This record gives sequence, structure tokens and C-alpha cells, in this order.
Amino acid sequence: MSVSESALEAQLIDKLVSLKYAHRADIRDRAALETNFRAKFESLNRVRLTDGEFQRLLDELITPDVFAAVALGNADVDARRFAIHDITDQTVLAKVARRDKNMEARRDAVQKLTDQALLAKIARGDKEWAVRMNALQLLTDQSLVASIALEDENQFVRRQAVEMLSNSTVVARIALKDISPGVRCAAVQRITDQKALATVAATDPERYVRAAAIEGLHDQTLLTEVVLVAQAPDVRAVAAGRLSDQTLLAMVAVQDTDAAVRAAAVERLADQPLLAKLAAIADADAHVRVAAVAKLTNQTVLAAIAVSDGVEYVRADAVKRLTDQQLLAKIAVADTNAYVRKTAVATLTDQTVLTKLALESRLSDAREAAIAKLTDQATLARVAVEEKESGIRLVAVKALTDQTGLARVALGDVEAVVRETAVAKLIDETLLAKIALQDKTEAVRLAAVAKLTDQVLLAQIALQDEAIKVRHSAGWKITDQALLAKIAFEGHDEKFWLHAVADITNQTLLAQVAIRCPDIANKHLCILKIDDHQLLRSLIAELSWRPQAMAELRRFLVDSSVEPHLGRTHFTYQESQVQGPNYVPEHMQYAGKLSAAVGKQSTGDAVTIKVLNEKLPAGCIERVWSPHFPDKTPFLGLHFPANVNSVDLIKDIIVCLPRKNVEEIAANYEYVSVRNAAAEALKSMSLPSSDVSPTQP
Repeated sequence: MSVSESALEAQLIDKLVSLKYAHRADIRDRAALETNFRAKFESLNRVRLTDGEFQRLLDELITPDVFAAVALGNADVDARRFAIHDITDQTVLAKVARRDKNMEARRDAVQKLTDQALLAKIARGDKEWAVRMNALQLLTDQSLVASIALEDENQFVRRQAVEMLSNSTVVARIALKDISPGVRCAAVQRITDQKALATVAATDPERYVRAAAIEGLHDQTLLTEVVLVAQAPDVRAVAAGRLSDQTLLAMVAVQDTDAAVRAAAVERLADQPLLAKLAAIADADAHVRVAAVAKLTNQTVLAAIAVSDGVEYVRADAVKRLTDQQLLAKIAVADTNAYVRKTAVATLTDQTVLTKLALESRLSDAREAAIAKLTDQATLARVAVEEKESGIRLVAVKALTDQTGLARVALGDVEAVVRETAVAKLIDETLLAKIALQDKTEAVRLAAVAKLTDQVLLAQIALQDEAIKVRHSAGWKITDQALLAKIAFEGHDEKFWLHAVADITNQTLLAQVAIRCPDIANKHLCILKIDDHQLLRSLIAELSWRPQAMAELRRFLVDSSVEPHLGRTHFTYQESQVQGPNYVPEHMQYAGKLSAAVGKQSTGDAVTIKVLNEKLPAGCIERVWSPHFPDKTPFLGLHFPANVNSVDLIKDIIVCLPRKNVEEIAANYEYVSVRNAAAEALKSMSLPSSDVSPTQP
């Protein structure tokens, strides 16, 4: 069946009207269309056009190029900018660049122009500096760029022009005269005229412009002029630091009024007599004297400064350059400043002199510094044992490697920190054992335990030490399975038991711990680590009710015929009927509160309860039920009181499952409380062995 064109047109109109388009049945020819456009244009732009103006507008807008039409006539600036990107016609782009009211649209058009004359006109005449800059960046006429660099009112446009200039004369003029420091600095970085750079360096009011000028200045004559005439001390100092004329440097080092300038000149001097004079007496500023000391080689002059200068850091710098060991020793005990004394000791190399200082000096700082540099073990041992000041004994012990001396300190020093430091350096296991068992201070025993390897001794400490940190430190070093089991039986605290069990891998020992250990969390952890089906079966009769239930669950779940089906069904607790013939009806009255939790999935009159985050009614929870294995469902034999939280029950199952099944429950189980219980169990599975803490039932 054919459909006429008019019918199709009518269907299209109806469709557009349904989409909220307005149907203008009155516009049926070009004249009506132009009249409607004129009315809408005048209303939108709030203007009244003469017939001639409207005709010129039509001439501009009516073009086969739709992008040009949008760029020239669309009221939406985003639409105009979008269209500009697809226009190549330079005439259209020129119209947009000159006439568009939006700055961004004009910038878009300018960036696509190639007409240099038009670009020049825009670069000189647009009211927005950003548009002018875009036009400027496309100009090639250097004379025009120069005029913009000199005349544009905006500093950013002028700076852009400067960066495009190749005329060094104009650049130098801008560097000297532009009102903007940023423009002057940009110009300075582009000129090589040494004289202009010297002028800027000497006269510019901005420090960073002066610094940029000095950076490019290499002419020694001009550097000399800057040093002599520049008003700013920072400029003179930089220039002085680049001079090579020793005569001029000597003059600046003595005569300049600013200490920083004198110091910069001194750093370039090679004249030793003048340096000695400046360092010793001539300059009142300590920084200048320090600069002179750093260049001196004359030991006599350095010795005089090290002894007599009134500023401690000047004396210290002189001391660092001394080689006379006896003088250094004298300064180490005689100087009034601790920093100078330590500097003198640090400069000493003669072991005889250092030994004398270590044994005879009355100043603790000098003695400590000397002891730290000693290599003679006999002297160090003597100080470590006989010295009265604990701080000095500690320094000696840190430098001591002699095991006999360390043993005497470890056994006999009255200060725990000194004994601890000595113990950390001992290697004798017998001595370490004695200290670990007998020292009165916990930190010292800890240091000894950290060095021990004897498993029996570590177990003894783990069980007997009065300090929990020492017990744990010893326990964490035990790897012997029987000793770990002993700790699990006899240890003092739950965390310790859990750590020991976490490191046991022997299945028989795990079963023994599960029976003998008094802590239920430890019993559960042992059961979770046992994978032997028969061993779990033998455990059941030996355990109390809650661990017995977990052992039976574990036996069921590690059965090779059961494992492939794990995660494919919901495990449920089956509640036996122990309250007489009226029990089920009463229970079903409670079903309204449990909603979907109660079903009739089991055989007979018994009711199966899916695990929910709900309170279970009173009853006897007998079995964990699965339809796949009705003959293997583990017997719990547990009477729970009313209001037992079912999440506590489901945890008993979840912690027994292989990790992949727990991950599936955590991700997919229908009840959020069960998913959370699985996520909590996964955290326990991820803990390192020393931090294992199974979910409490």
C-alpha cells in the first residue's frame, strides 16, 4: 500500500508537534519566512531595522555555507564559536574578528586569519588586550611588532611583543624605559648589549630586573663600573663575585661600605697577606672574616684566629682548617664555646691526643667527642666500665666492639640504658641467656631475647617472664612445634595462646591443644586448622559442647564428597520439636515476625530456619541441614535459650568454610547480616599468623 507525500508530511508535522515544536501554518512562502525572521531578530536583539539594514543583514546571512551563517548570525555565542572552528573563508573570519560582540569568538576567528593587514589593524585597535595579543602573535612585520612593544597600554601585550622582537636597539630601549618591571625583565633577558645590561644592573629600581641584567653581564670593565657606581648592595655584591682583577677586588674588599659586597670580593681574592689581614683584624664584620678564613692556608694566622677571634663560628671555621694536633687538643679543652671545642675534637686525628682528652678532660662534651673517635678497644673498655658519668659510658659502649668489655658492662652497669646498649652488641648465647633470665629491667631482657636463638630457653622465658612484652618477644621467635603447643597449654594470656596456635602446623598437636587449652577461642582456632577428617571425628567426644559442634561442622565440611557442593546451597539450622504437639503452631504464630525466615523445607513436622539477623524462638537447634547430604548433616545437640542471635550461629559455619566459599557468601548471600559475618571472617583469614584472632562464636 502506497502512502502519499502529503500524508507523510502530515505525519511528520504531527510527530514534531508531539515533541513540543510549534506548528506555524501561517508561514507558507519566503516573504512570510523573512517577515517572521525580522520580527524575531528585532525582538531578540532589541533593535528596529530599516528596510535597507534588514536587506544587508539578509545578504550576510543567506549563504550556502551553513557554518558561516551560524558564525555571523546565531544569537548563541557557543554556537558561533563552534561554527568558527570549521570556517576557512578568510572574508567570513574577518567579519567575525571585526564585528562579533563576544571576545572569545573574536579570538577564535583571529587565530585562523592570515591577512597581515587585518591582523595589524586588530592588534592595534581591538578593545580587548587578549584579542590584540592573539593578532600580535601572528604578525611578521617587525616594525609593527616594535611599535606595539613600545606603545600598547597592556603590559602583557607589550611583553609578548618584546619576546617576538629581533631589533636589539628597541629591546634595549624597552629594558631601560618600560614602566612595567615584568616587561623590562623580559627585555633584559633578550639583549646582549653589555653596556645596556650594565646600565640596567646599576639603575633599575626592581631587584629581580637588576639580577637578570647582572646574569648576562660578562665584560670585566663594565662589571667594574657596576661595582663602583651601583647604589644597590646586592648588585655590587653579584658584580664583585664575577670580577677577576685582584687589585680591584682588594680595593672592594677593604673599602666597600657593605659587608656582603666585601665578603663577595674576599671570596675571589688570592692575596694571602691581605686575606690574613682581613681575617685577623681588619674587618669588623664576622661574615667577611669567615670568607677570608675559608681562603687562608697560613697555619700561623689560622691558629691566631682560632684562639683569639671574638665570634665562635669564626673560630670554629679556623679550627676546621688547622692541622696542629696539639693546638687542636688545647682548643678542645680551653675554648669557652662548646661548639668550638667539639669542632676541635672532630678535626683531631691523633689517637694518642684523643686518648688523653678522653681520659683527662674535665669537660663532658670534649670527652664525649673524643671517645666517639677512639679506636683503641682497651681505652674504650676502661671508660665504659670505670667512668662515673653514664652519658660518657654510653658513648664508649657505642664505640666498643670488645666482647669482654661489653660483657662487663652488660652484667654490671647500674644504668639500664647502658646495659641495654651493651647487650645489643653481645654475641655470647650463654651470657645473653643469663641476662634474659636475670636482669631486673624489662628493656634489657628484651634486648637479650632479641639476640637469642635457643628454642628451649625462649620457651622458658615465654612462659615465666613477668613482663608481657618479654614473653611475647620470646614466643614470637619460637618455631619448634612441641614448644609452641606447650605455650598454648600454659601461656599467660589469650593473645599469646592465639599466636602459638597460629604457628602450629602439626595436626596431632593441634588436636591436643584443642582438648587441653582452656581458652575457647584457641580451641576454635585449632579446629579450623585441622584438615584430617578422622582426627576431627576422634576429637568430637573429647570436646565441650561449643567446640564439639564446631569440630563436627569442620568434619562435615572437610569431607571430600561434600566440598564440591559448598556454596551451592544455603546451610540452615534444623530445629527439633521438643515442646510437645503445640510447638509447631506456636512457632508459626511467630512466623509473622520472622517473615521469610520460616519455611517447611524439612521432612515431617520439623521446621527449618534460614539464618537471618533475627532472634530465634526458644527451642533445640539440632542439626546443620543441607538437602544434598541428609545422611551427613552434623549433629549439634545444643539447646539454645530464647532470643539467641542467629548471626552468632552462622559464624560457626562460615569460619569453617574454605576461603572461596566465604568470599562467595560475602559477595552474594541474600541477607546483609550474613554477608557482613562472611566479610568479618575474611579479615581474620587475611591476618598474618602472629595476629590471627578467629571470630568469636
